[in-house]
Amino acid sequence: MRTLNRNKRKLYYSNLVGTTPVYKLDSQGNKIVAYTDTSTTPPTIYYEELGYKENVYSTPAEYYGNIVITGGDSLEAEFGVSLANYSAVLVVDKGSLPITETSLVWFESTPNTNADNYDYTVGKVVPGLDSDRFLLNKVVK
Repeated sequence: MRTLNRNKRKLYYSNLVGTTPVYKLDSQGNKIVAYTDTSTTPPTIYYEELGYKENVYSTPAEYYGNIVITGGDSLEAEFGVSLANYSAVLVVDKGSLPITETSLVWFESTPNTNADNYDYTVGKVVPGLDSDRFLLNKVVK
């Protein structure tokens, strides 16, 4: 069954584009210099890293899709996938939404400069013949 335009609601999505190292900061919030390589022109400055990386996401993009909030102890199973472990299901036309299991979704809020205010993460992608389903996990704030 095709998705109906009258059932579509506005949401935003953001895709993982890479990772960046996390640096040690001084009391003023500046990166701490580990060493400077003066053999290069101009000199290359290297900073102290904390030893892990954080995810970098694309700018949130607007999209309209059919989203259904699943309720409570749903025992419904579709194509062998139990919906009991997911908070919402997003249904879109086949191939129209370029998100993966690493993407973030805003539905109940609007994205702002703070990337941590997203509402859902994509838990599973379930492709179909005419539509794609994305099973979403609610983020506890």
